[in-house]
Amino acid sequence: MGSAHNGKRRCAHGDGHTVSVTELTRSPSADKKDKQKIGAQRVAGVVICTSLVAVLTISNLDAVAKSWYGEGSLLPAISCLEMFTSIQTVLGVESARLANAWAELGHCYSKVPRYKDAVRTAQHAIDMKRRLVGENHPSVLILKSYLADYLYKGKRYAESDKLLAETLKQAEALSPPDELSKGYILDSTVKSFIAQKRWDEAIAAAKQLELIDDRFLVDSRSGFNARELLAQIYALKGQTAEATTLAKDSLALKNTHLASNNVELALGHEVFGKVLICSGQKDAASGEFKQAMSLLEKEYGNSSERVQYWWARYQHLLNQKTSPFEEEQ
Repeated sequence: MGSAHNGKRRCAHGDGHTVSVTELTRSPSADKKDKQKIGAQRVAGVVICTSLVAVLTISNLDAVAKSWYGEGSLLPAISCLEMFTSIQTVLGVESARLANAWAELGHCYSKVPRYKDAVRTAQHAIDMKRRLVGENHPSVLILKSYLADYLYKGKRYAESDKLLAETLKQAEALSPPDELSKGYILDSTVKSFIAQKRWDEAIAAAKQLELIDDRFLVDSRSGFNARELLAQIYALKGQTAEATTLAKDSLALKNTHLASNNVELALGHEVFGKVLICSGQKDAASGEFKQAMSLLEKEYGNSSERVQYWWARYQHLLNQKTSPFEEEQ
């Protein structure tokens, strides 16, 4: 017999299963419409989810780029940053995040190397940062030091020298003084003078930097490696005894103040290895490079592109005939 349940007639089957009268009397076309509706809802859901994933991915392209860069994969990092900066620019965004993305893109371009593009994107970063925080803000001055790096690496020495001199005056006029921005500017100044083989000016700027460097090391910050730059200068001048002493001193300071910083320690061993090559001690240099590799593997993992690149580079430095520092100019 049928029974009443929630105001609907239901029919009982022999197996005890009950089916409502409305289910028995539904037309096939009604079922088809329901299926179409469900199908459309599923498609809409997929589209919405895909769109959300796309939006989330696009909004985090700068973070994705950092991950690629950390692995040593420059081209994917560049692609992500190009897309991120383009989209943000079309949307009319002005933010510190976008200024930083422009700066990071310039840095990646300089590694490829595409110095004209690096200069262009660094200028975008400076212009935006200037509008956000003002002309004399330390972050603007640091970005100018990056721009100067790309100029001298692109052999545009006169422009680089002028920019660095003007920016150093700005940094020295800050109240209170900002040693971080001044350090970046002096670091770029030393490297520009080295590239131009203006040894005396490079040494004078490096000694200014050394005073800042020592204070940063005491605070367990990475510093600017003034002694390593001085070691490079003396090695290029053929004064290998002075270069060796400076490279040893720098590595000893790093082991004291930056013992947990694998990358800085690796750089210290690398510079010492290069100095040893200059003095004809390739076996000792190979030992320094192996220690550098061990630290880089600890930091990035054995299989990262960055580590593989540096291993190939160290082998190249040991086999080449010219000075390892000369190659960098």
